[in-house]
Amino acid sequence: TMQNLVTQAELRTLQAQINPHFLFNTLSMISKSAYLSHDTTTSELIDRLAEFLRYALDKSNTTSTLQEEINSIENYLFIQKKRFSGRLDFVVDVAEDIPPLQMPAIVLQPLVENAIKHGVGPLTEEAVISLKVRYRDGHARIQIEDNGVGMSAEQLEELQSCLKLGLGSSNGGNGTGIGLTNVYRRLRMYFGADLQFTIESEENCGTLITISLPVEE
Repeated sequence: TMQNLVTQAELRTLQAQINPHFLFNTLSMISKSAYLSHDTTTSELIDRLAEFLRYALDKSNTTSTLQEEINSIENYLFIQKKRFSGRLDFVVDVAEDIPPLQMPAIVLQPLVENAIKHGVGPLTEEAVISLKVRYRDGHARIQIEDNGVGMSAEQLEELQSCLKLGLGSSNGGNGTGIGLTNVYRRLRMYFGADLQFTIESEENCGTLITISLPVEE
């Protein structure tokens, strides 16, 4: 019971941390789009935003499904791609043979947001973020990769240590470590020792996060 209460509190905290600037910037963009061009893009932006907010803010319990997570992140990515006006590209590659999987809610969005904000945000050339999901040996493997600025060996070591200790990383800046820690802790509480969570990164070579989750068939 205590673990469930802690998990629910952490989820509410994460929901409250969803960057309000993202919402305001998106609504402003939709307003300008509606004013300048009355096309289907405006309608789809509104629909995508509504679906994303419905999932992120109205999720009353702490669990979801992998498919719901993927659907939500596709809405989030659609909005961000429009917001960055072609400077940001996304690749979503999900295998069709992934069995149904229960998991904590709002896991993928903080990881993708970190990749956008701290990985590829500083880039002046085209940035690419990929989400890849595969099923192998009874596990769903989720990989989120960016071609951003990456981290030094010291920053990566600190972040990995902070994940194990449940702390936010000071080197991450602007809550990077806090978001990752929140995701890691909730996954660890849900899947226990079966969870595999790794971060690979090099300066100027991007970052790759790999999450392996056991699937009960």
